[in-house]
Amino acid sequence: MSRAIRSAPGRRKRLLFLSNLFPDERQPVFGLDNANVLHGLSEDWDISVIALRPSLKAYLPLRGTLPYLPRKEDEALTPSFLRVPYIPKFGDRWNHRLYADSIRPVLKRARSREEDAPDVILCSWLYPDATALVQAFEPSPPSSRSHPPVVLIAQGSDVHQYLLRPIRKRLILNTIASTRVRAVVTRSRNLADQLQSAGAPPGKLHPIYNGVAPEFFREIPQLAAREQLDLPVQGLICLFVGNLLPVKNPLFLIEAFEEAFRDVSPPAQLLMIGSGPLRAAIEQRVRDRGLGDRVHLLGSLPPQTVALYFRAADLFCLSSWNEGFPNVILEAMASRRPIVSTSVGGIPELINCAQLGTLVPPGDLSAYAAALRRALDAPADADLETRIREASPDLSRTTATLAYHRLLESALA
Repeated sequence: MSRAIRSAPGRRKRLLFLSNLFPDERQPVFGLDNANVLHGLSEDWDISVIALRPSLKAYLPLRGTLPYLPRKEDEALTPSFLRVPYIPKFGDRWNHRLYADSIRPVLKRARSREEDAPDVILCSWLYPDATALVQAFEPSPPSSRSHPPVVLIAQGSDVHQYLLRPIRKRLILNTIASTRVRAVVTRSRNLADQLQSAGAPPGKLHPIYNGVAPEFFREIPQLAAREQLDLPVQGLICLFVGNLLPVKNPLFLIEAFEEAFRDVSPPAQLLMIGSGPLRAAIEQRVRDRGLGDRVHLLGSLPPQTVALYFRAADLFCLSSWNEGFPNVILEAMASRRPIVSTSVGGIPELINCAQLGTLVPPGDLSAYAAALRRALDAPADADLETRIREASPDLSRTTATLAYHRLLESALA
């Protein structure tokens, strides 16, 4: 980060990050965007992490240490993993209280040691994480010196899904309105608009897009990337990256892919990177449709490998029913790949011209298949990557880190 924004001489400021959305060795991409933010801030802040791990098993006696280890990349952040009780499906009235009871003694210990006390707390996921954090400081008054200012991060589903549930909506809005909360980062303008429409004070809402690491998305030629990955040199390659969840609608994408490229020669390929509960259903669909030579499920892959697949592909595809603002859209733009996506969440904020891609209504099979087909029929364009680069905003992690740094500093002012 530029020296112009480094802390003044003397003690470095201390930042405590608290959230269930933080990766570990077994889930290396879970909350990866938050880990990336913290690594960017670590040049200017001393950072500690409390990674919450909700489970019904938290009610049982804990034997030994928690079975979570940080990724090697995150060891410098020294994350501690805290098991917290969580009641799935029916726990809206109680989960934030259960979280708060678990968080409270940890916060008390951190604030009791001058050398470890945080200057500001950053918390991702509005319910129950952020709601519990604010409640954990009760009953100390909001102006208490022992209470550091709080900045929240709204990720996506904690807005567009949770605002539809009356109990969660009320708790989220009360949390944001708290004088303890100085600001809320939203990962898109759309999320900020939804929170404001629901009643959140607009002055606290600050859209900041995630950044991407340019070193991952280096300008490796497409042919070289395909050769490294042992992919066909000829033929259109479509890429999907995401969790195999109903909200991502991957079965719809397979259907649209088949509709668009049924009789294409050489055959088009659909590469799907990610894991999730729909994998078995996707494998069955691929077998039923006889698509085993064209649709390939690659599982979860490390970021460097995913970046190589972006460079090997011709087109990035997203078929979600709903989104906040998915990082994979930024990664596709950084890879200079055109996009076909459903027009949901914050995606239209950046995919706003023909050079960057095509947006269709969610669930519209004929429109999605037609958009895929147009990508195949488009004439060769040697300047396409240049035009995508010129149309794309600055999406670097440095820019995102600077925005977070300024917001945290303003929370301290």
